[in-house]
Amino acid sequence: MQNATQFYVLRFLLGIAESGFAPGIIYYISQWMPRRFRAWAIAGSMLAIPISIILGGPLSGWLMTMSNSFGLSGWRWMFLVEGGLTLLAAFMALRIFVDTPAQANWLDSGQKQWLLAELERDKSHIPAGNPEAGIGHLLRSFNVWASAGVWFSLMSGAYGIMYWLPQIIKQLSDAGDFKVSILSALPWIGLGAGMLIN
Repeated sequence: MQNATQFYVLRFLLGIAESGFAPGIIYYISQWMPRRFRAWAIAGSMLAIPISIILGGPLSGWLMTMSNSFGLSGWRWMFLVEGGLTLLAAFMALRIFVDTPAQANWLDSGQKQWLLAELERDKSHIPAGNPEAGIGHLLRSFNVWASAGVWFSLMSGAYGIMYWLPQIIKQLSDAGDFKVSILSALPWIGLGAGMLIN
């Protein structure tokens, strides 16, 4: 990236690329978890957000202040290191995660049978949908639009805190990048605790 416009374009494209991640995780959990465990499983997976900020914020601040042998500016070095770790985790996930419990080599046959039976029992209690309803029905559904509005509001608030709180702290204090990153992580400790309690 050479200028702000390139940054905005690439960040927008990244947003498009990651837009299916949260719904994908929820769908994936629905393929693995019996209904009575799903709320805890979804909250547990979403805890990755505050945990990544609590740990990643100070790590980012430290990486931006350290010198590197490539002569890169701090923010570029931070993106390179953290992006590399993310790609490594992605390739590891491709080997670890399988689509269904039946494909999991790390479950014994008894565990697989129990889990598959629980999932089938859950499916038998789901009322049959209307296959003719289609996408048009969904687009006219108040519940779909209400859910999208809640998610949009939640993400707007989260991104506001994530992106602007460090700038506000930096402007109101003489703190360096590392200290700002630690102070910016504090609200996320409360958020993570709230997610667990809720």
